[in-house]
Amino acid sequence: MKRISFFLFFLLPLLGNAQTKFVIDGSLDAPDNTMLHLIYHGPENWQVDSVKLLHGKFHFSGEYTEPVKANLTMRMGNDDYRSVSFYLENVPLKISAGKDLRAATVKGGTVNREWAAWEKMNGVDNDNPDSVLIASYVSKYPASVVSLDLVIEKVNTEKYYSLFEQLAPELKTLPRAQEYDRFVNGHRALKVGQMAPDFTVVDPDGKSWTLSDYRGKYVYLDFWASWCKPCRAAHPWLSKINERFKDKGFVLLGISLDYKKEAWLKAIAEDHVQWKQGSELKGFNGEIAKLYQIGILPNGILIDPDGRIMEKGNIEKTLEERLGN
Repeated sequence: MKRISFFLFFLLPLLGNAQTKFVIDGSLDAPDNTMLHLIYHGPENWQVDSVKLLHGKFHFSGEYTEPVKANLTMRMGNDDYRSVSFYLENVPLKISAGKDLRAATVKGGTVNREWAAWEKMNGVDNDNPDSVLIASYVSKYPASVVSLDLVIEKVNTEKYYSLFEQLAPELKTLPRAQEYDRFVNGHRALKVGQMAPDFTVVDPDGKSWTLSDYRGKYVYLDFWASWCKPCRAAHPWLSKINERFKDKGFVLLGISLDYKKEAWLKAIAEDHVQWKQGSELKGFNGEIAKLYQIGILPNGILIDPDGRIMEKGNIEKTLEERLGN
């Protein structure tokens, strides 16, 4: 089954609100009542439309916000799914397939012709194209939303960032392009040697504290949550680190990604957490989690006395070198 990348799932809810209608008519050599599923992002959220095949024909219609990739899927067996990818457009789409949906041809507007050009260049089943191929396509189609999505799908690969700058200015006005640009700039701001983004948060007693208040000390930001078992399992280790270095110019700051204050406070009490805590109680949707691009837990960042990011991950060796006797 062709994939729609995780990062696109993250970005597509940020599409604009302008609604455009689409119409799809297709043919498939399969038994009547075969279920077909169309997966795409509608005006407000992800949409899964389903229809039954009748006399070898099917029809879909709906609304979308901006040209976006869709998957048409059918289930052949328990773990056997067949699908074809294409873009929704404001022109009638025609999908023709024999017995195998994966070999279907899609006739539509400009975006689908550009998508077909990419599949011809890359191969229909190649989900891991190399950077040279993507760069070649972007160079030839800088104004295509296909180029934008190819770059976005490689969001965590540094060498693709420069390709975004080659895209046509009108593409960069799309909401998902703007969000990608913010993500890239945030990622660059979190590199080792960069100033750690400042923030203010509320502790369990409702009192505010600010990261920059601890300038002049080594600071470890520990991102955790009451429901995160590995996070909780690390608390004894963090307690040992805190006790060893807290009087030597080190401070440990916990940032909880909990949603409910009761669960947060209960975990603090159960784990005998003695270091400073703060939470927005918004999970991964909190501004601090977004600021530091926290997508998994546990997570942590070590900051030097000047407020610059030192490293992410295991801090014991670094603190031993800097503060140990």
